[in-house]
Amino acid sequence: MMIMSTDTGRIQQKSTKHPACGAKNASAGFTILELIVTIGVFAILMAILLPAVQNAREAARRTQCSSNLRQIMLACENHVDTFRFYPVPSAEHEPWTFRILPYLEEQKPKVDSTGQVVTALDDIATLRCPTDPHVTGRLEIGGLSYYPSDGHGRALSNGFYATKSPGPTKPSDITDGLSVTVAFSERQSQVSPRELATASAADESQWQLRRIRRTSHFNPDYDAFADECEYRSRPPGISQIVVKKFNHVQTPNRLSCTNGNRNSSQSTDYMAITASSYHAGGVYVVFCDGSTEFLNDSIDRSVWRAIGTRNGNEAGTF
Repeated sequence: MMIMSTDTGRIQQKSTKHPACGAKNASAGFTILELIVTIGVFAILMAILLPAVQNAREAARRTQCSSNLRQIMLACENHVDTFRFYPVPSAEHEPWTFRILPYLEEQKPKVDSTGQVVTALDDIATLRCPTDPHVTGRLEIGGLSYYPSDGHGRALSNGFYATKSPGPTKPSDITDGLSVTVAFSERQSQVSPRELATASAADESQWQLRRIRRTSHFNPDYDAFADECEYRSRPPGISQIVVKKFNHVQTPNRLSCTNGNRNSSQSTDYMAITASSYHAGGVYVVFCDGSTEFLNDSIDRSVWRAIGTRNGNEAGTF
């Protein structure tokens, strides 16, 4: 503000700045208490949001896994339209994984007359579950997330994967009904040779569902064998499941075992190769009609076995 002095005629300037402004500017900023409160609020928000984000990601991975199984079964149905039978266990020296590739818009590897693969094997996204951190999607046995159902095991050959039936399985062989017969399920993939070389046999979180244990003796009763496998079996050294299927002797995410001495033909014919996954609480399966379901680990054993057979007269059980 400009003020004229009446005595001297000189112009004097006086500041009208509020005296408290300088003090206010001097105290601008966060106090320690305010900083602690702010950090606490952010920590609480992160604790709330991170699980929600992780759950959303896992939900997306589950959806993709279910979709993969549906695509595999659709490819099998297209194979039936062309050849009148399912592509399992194999035909013309080609495993089922090779035979469905044209129906997944993928290039099929070349195989010679002896069954030897003569071209490179690609990674196939449809054959891997995104929840499994070890799966590669490669067409070798251990690189997959999904395997066909062998019913109650090789000795009976009563599942979708029928090695002892006269020729590959046809839809007419599934007399229990397509909608109540499991075709494929998840199974944890093998770890890579590099991981295998550095793995510890004591790491049960890594190996519990990937290796074949053994029971003390052969037991023809499947319930008794399954109980001994789960609670009293013995672990071998580090070894992985290399068979191309799974069966319904054990309910999902339980142990796999040979039935007694693993050098015996009975032991391998009646062994338990169990469906397994990295999803909490169960596995995804696809039925022969193309429908997918997430089945809990707690599924009743009799129901799980009934939906594993193609011709056990359990139509409508599931």
